[in-house]
Amino acid sequence: MKKILLVGIITVFLLNAKMYAGNSDLFTYNQEAIEAEFAQLNALETYVNTYDVTWSELKASNTMILTELHFDNVEMSKPVGMMFGIDDINWTSYAWGLCCWPVGIFTVLLDDDEGNDSKISYFIGVGTFLIMGGGGYGAFGF
Repeated sequence: MKKILLVGIITVFLLNAKMYAGNSDLFTYNQEAIEAEFAQLNALETYVNTYDVTWSELKASNTMILTELHFDNVEMSKPVGMMFGIDDINWTSYAWGLCCWPVGIFTVLLDDDEGNDSKISYFIGVGTFLIMGGGGYGAFGF
Protein backbone atom coordinates (compact mmCIF):
# COMPACT_ATOMS: atom_id res chain seq x y z
CA MET A 1 0.00 0.00 0.00
CA LYS A 2 2.86 2.36 0.85
CA LYS A 3 4.51 1.63 -2.50
CA ILE A 4 1.31 2.42 -4.41
CA LEU A 5 0.92 5.68 -2.50
CA LEU A 6 4.57 6.57 -3.13
CA VAL A 7 4.25 5.79 -6.85
CA GLY A 8 1.09 7.93 -7.00
CA ILE A 9 2.80 10.89 -5.32
CA ILE A 10 5.86 10.59 -7.56
CA THR A 11 3.62 10.41 -10.64
CA VAL A 12 1.78 13.58 -9.63
CA PHE A 13 5.06 15.43 -9.11
CA LEU A 14 6.46 14.22 -12.43
CA LEU A 15 3.32 15.24 -14.31
CA ASN A 16 3.41 18.67 -12.70
CA ALA A 17 7.10 19.04 -13.56
CA LYS A 18 6.32 18.52 -17.27
CA MET A 19 3.67 21.26 -17.31
CA TYR A 20 4.81 24.81 -17.81
CA ALA A 21 3.37 28.02 -19.14
CA GLY A 22 4.32 28.34 -22.78
CA ASN A 23 2.25 31.42 -23.53
CA SER A 24 4.99 34.01 -23.83
CA ASP A 25 3.25 35.66 -26.78
CA LEU A 26 -0.14 35.72 -25.06
CA PHE A 27 0.07 39.39 -24.13
CA THR A 28 1.73 40.71 -27.27
CA TYR A 29 -0.19 43.02 -29.58
CA ASN A 30 0.25 44.83 -32.87
CA GLN A 31 0.35 48.57 -32.15
CA GLU A 32 -0.17 49.56 -35.82
CA ALA A 33 -3.33 47.43 -36.10
CA ILE A 34 -4.74 48.98 -32.94
CA GLU A 35 -3.97 52.49 -34.20
CA ALA A 36 -5.66 51.69 -37.54
CA GLU A 37 -8.80 50.46 -35.77
CA PHE A 38 -8.93 53.56 -33.59
CA ALA A 39 -8.44 55.77 -36.65
CA GLN A 40 -11.54 54.15 -38.19
CA LEU A 41 -13.50 54.68 -34.99
CA ASN A 42 -12.39 58.31 -34.85
CA ALA A 43 -13.51 58.82 -38.45
CA LEU A 44 -16.93 57.36 -37.62
CA GLU A 45 -17.18 59.53 -34.51
CA THR A 46 -16.32 62.64 -36.53
CA TYR A 47 -18.98 61.77 -39.11
CA VAL A 48 -21.64 61.16 -36.45
CA ASN A 49 -20.82 64.41 -34.64
CA THR A 50 -20.71 66.41 -37.89
CA TYR A 51 -24.05 65.20 -39.29
CA ASP A 52 -25.75 64.48 -35.92
CA VAL A 53 -27.03 61.02 -36.86
CA THR A 54 -27.72 57.87 -34.87
CA TRP A 55 -26.66 54.31 -35.62
CA SER A 56 -30.15 53.42 -36.86
CA GLU A 57 -30.15 56.38 -39.24
CA LEU A 58 -26.72 55.42 -40.53
CA LYS A 59 -27.85 51.88 -41.28
CA ALA A 60 -31.08 53.06 -42.86
CA SER A 61 -29.37 55.56 -45.15
CA ASN A 62 -26.67 53.00 -46.10
CA THR A 63 -23.96 55.64 -46.27
CA MET A 64 -20.50 54.96 -47.65
CA ILE A 65 -18.88 55.56 -44.25
CA LEU A 66 -20.09 52.16 -43.02
CA THR A 67 -18.76 50.25 -46.02
CA GLU A 68 -15.48 52.18 -46.11
CA LEU A 69 -14.82 51.50 -42.44
CA HIS A 70 -16.14 47.91 -42.52
CA PHE A 71 -18.94 48.61 -40.07
CA ASP A 72 -21.63 47.21 -42.35
CA ASN A 73 -21.98 43.86 -40.49
CA VAL A 74 -21.97 45.15 -36.93
CA GLU A 75 -24.99 44.10 -34.89
CA MET A 76 -25.46 44.65 -31.18
CA SER A 77 -27.81 42.45 -29.22
CA LYS A 78 -28.07 44.72 -26.16
CA PRO A 79 -27.41 48.40 -25.62
CA VAL A 80 -23.89 49.04 -24.44
CA GLY A 81 -24.81 50.04 -20.89
CA MET A 82 -26.96 46.99 -20.14
CA MET A 83 -25.72 44.60 -17.49
CA PHE A 84 -27.00 41.26 -16.24
CA GLY A 85 -30.22 41.99 -14.38
CA ILE A 86 -33.04 40.25 -12.58
CA ASP A 87 -34.93 39.80 -15.85
CA ASP A 88 -32.03 37.84 -17.33
CA ILE A 89 -31.86 35.20 -14.58
CA ASN A 90 -32.55 31.64 -15.65
CA TRP A 91 -34.38 30.42 -12.56
CA THR A 92 -33.73 26.74 -13.25
CA SER A 93 -29.97 27.28 -13.32
CA TYR A 94 -30.26 29.49 -10.24
CA ALA A 95 -32.05 26.66 -8.41
CA TRP A 96 -29.30 24.19 -9.42
CA GLY A 97 -26.72 26.55 -7.93
CA LEU A 98 -28.74 27.24 -4.78
CA CYS A 99 -30.04 23.78 -3.93
CA CYS A 100 -27.70 21.25 -5.46
CA TRP A 101 -24.56 22.94 -6.71
CA PRO A 102 -22.36 19.81 -7.13
CA VAL A 103 -24.84 18.26 -9.56
CA GLY A 104 -25.37 21.68 -11.13
CA ILE A 105 -21.75 21.64 -12.30
CA PHE A 106 -22.65 18.79 -14.64
CA THR A 107 -26.14 19.96 -15.59
CA VAL A 108 -25.39 23.65 -16.15
CA LEU A 109 -21.68 24.45 -16.37
CA LEU A 110 -20.49 21.52 -18.47
CA ASP A 111 -23.54 21.53 -20.75
CA ASP A 112 -22.66 23.22 -24.04
CA ASP A 113 -26.34 23.87 -24.80
CA GLU A 114 -26.67 26.24 -21.84
CA GLY A 115 -26.09 29.90 -22.57
CA ASN A 116 -24.02 32.46 -20.75
CA ASP A 117 -27.06 33.75 -18.82
CA SER A 118 -27.68 30.25 -17.44
CA LYS A 119 -24.11 29.95 -16.23
CA ILE A 120 -24.18 33.38 -14.60
CA SER A 121 -27.48 32.44 -12.93
CA TYR A 122 -25.89 29.24 -11.63
CA PHE A 123 -23.02 31.19 -10.04
CA ILE A 124 -25.50 33.64 -8.50
CA GLY A 125 -27.30 30.64 -6.99
CA VAL A 126 -24.03 29.26 -5.60
CA GLY A 127 -23.19 32.69 -4.18
CA THR A 128 -26.61 32.89 -2.53
CA PHE A 129 -26.06 29.44 -1.05
CA LEU A 130 -22.71 30.49 0.40
CA ILE A 131 -24.05 33.78 1.78
CA MET A 132 -27.00 32.05 3.43
CA GLY A 133 -24.69 29.80 5.43
CA GLY A 134 -23.85 27.07 2.98
CA GLY A 135 -20.18 27.29 3.90
CA GLY A 136 -21.04 26.11 7.39
CA TYR A 137 -22.92 23.18 5.93
CA GLY A 138 -19.81 22.13 4.03
CA ALA A 139 -17.71 22.25 7.19
CA PHE A 140 -20.14 20.45 9.49
CA GLY A 141 -22.30 18.39 7.16
CA PHE A 142 -19.77 15.73 6.33
